[in-house]
Amino acid sequence: MTAVEWLCKQYHLKQDIEIVKQAKEMEKQQIIEAYHRGYANAISVPNKEYNPEQYYNETFINK
Repeated sequence: MTAVEWLCKQYHLKQDIEIVKQAKEMEKQQIIEAYHRGYANAISVPNKEYNPEQYYNETFINK
């Protein structure tokens, strides 16, 4: 669960309203950028292909 999703849950906000969608997209981009920076600094998971989008989806998208 991301911070935006947590906040929505706490305030019972619908996640399909435009401002929430924008906040979630901004948070996603920040997470992907942080992953990219970490990988660029040789902080990576062994035997794991570098893919920040896949990392975000595996880590933060509810299944």
